Amino acid sequence: MMAKTDWQMGDTVLPDDLNQIGQEINQNRDNLAAHTAATTGVHGATSAATPNTLVQRDPAGRFKAGAPSASDDAARKAEVDAVQTNLTNHIADYVRQPGYAVATGSANAYAVTLNPAPTAYTEGMAVAVKINVDNTGASTINVNGLGAKAIKKPNGNDISAGNLKAGSIYTLRYNGTNFILQGEGGSGNAQPSDVLSGKTFTNDAGEQVGTMPNRGNVNQTLTNQGQEYTIPQGYHGGGGKVTANITNLTAANIKYGETVGGVAGTFSQTGSGATAAQILSGRVAFVNGAQVTGTMPNRAGDTAALSSVVSGTTLKLLASQGYRDGVDDYVTITDPDFIAANIRSGVNLFGLVGSMVEGKAFASGTTTATKGRVPGADSTNADRHYIQVTGLGFRAKYVFGVWGGTVVSGALFLTEFTSDSTGICRYNDASVPGYRGSAVVGSTFGYLRTADGFTIAVLGGQNQISDSLTWYAVGE
Repeated sequence: MMAKTDWQMGDTVLPDDLNQIGQEINQNRDNLAAHTAATTGVHGATSAATPNTLVQRDPAGRFKAGAPSASDDAARKAEVDAVQTNLTNHIADYVRQPGYAVATGSANAYAVTLNPAPTAYTEGMAVAVKINVDNTGASTINVNGLGAKAIKKPNGNDISAGNLKAGSIYTLRYNGTNFILQGEGGSGNAQPSDVLSGKTFTNDAGEQVGTMPNRGNVNQTLTNQGQEYTIPQGYHGGGGKVTANITNLTAANIKYGETVGGVAGTFSQTGSGATAAQILSGRVAFVNGAQVTGTMPNRAGDTAALSSVVSGTTLKLLASQGYRDGVDDYVTITDPDFIAANIRSGVNLFGLVGSMVEGKAFASGTTTATKGRVPGADSTNADRHYIQVTGLGFRAKYVFGVWGGTVVSGALFLTEFTSDSTGICRYNDASVPGYRGSAVVGSTFGYLRTADGFTIAVLGGQNQISDSLTWYAVGE
């Protein structure tokens, strides 16, 4: 029951009313004290990330918050851990930033220890090194015991003595094979004497100042034979000249065929000067100081004789006028009758050996018989054998044959041709065992002749005869 709250002027206050009011006051006091002493559940407080709610710590003293979005929002552990992870990774990332260490080891073989320690060499990895001792030549560096790697210049060459100075800090970056010295600056083998005086340059020893003298444009004139001028050491602008000026040095004063100081001589002195006809065509000569252009024809190569004459055993050829150098230069004469066939066999006329034989033409050879009809002559008997010879070079008048081998060895025959289509069997040896003649003596069956060969029926019989035949042919 609650105390009365709708009092009006003139209402009577009873003791119960005052008691009720007192009880409510005491209750409110107790509630306020309890609220003041409460640590959980006050005003809907919770440890969960709940919007528009009072935050209450959980039994472990923690509470959750929503993901931060504004720059002044409270960070959560996840964000803090991510930052810490990135920071840790960044510290160990020697590609994005170089690690720093003071070198140990001896000259040319340096070693460094980085923290955190890299587990392997990575392309692009960089390290800033404070050198402990000057290098004296090609050098290496070993990072955290991963193995010695060569230190190279940006151009790929080994570093030179003195490139690394004790107490100086150098940045090296790994290219997958070697550590490359970064920002090396000038290098090279030029010395002060190689560089113009007053000009600065750098080499492996650092910045230098040139000492080469500047000579500008030096000019000098030489007037005597054998005169010398020593060119002073130093830089020359390229406009200076050394001039030779020798008095009377002209072509007319120099012997023809000689060159003096770049001047070709034209002077000549002869008792009987050559004429244009005595000088080869297209050539120019100087005769007693005068230029003469030659007109003598150049007869290089074969030229036809103007005429010929026989004197005893000598054939004389008249050559045309002109110059011949003696190399494949022949004077020629052509006669269509000058062939080997018109010269008696065995006779050599001017290098041509004759082939003409006095008397009848003759040839011989060896062949075998072909079984069948004689082409163009025999149309009835397929059991014949014939021989055929070509390439004689003449028309045969007589053909004599002798068989060898084992079947008809020793058999003979003789044929006389009276025309290209007529041959007469003058002898046919039928006495040899196994030999059956193709025709009796006087027969004209199975014979043909051409301008350079013949075909003759030589045997009869069913079986192929493989014995060889030696033949002899005599021309008409």
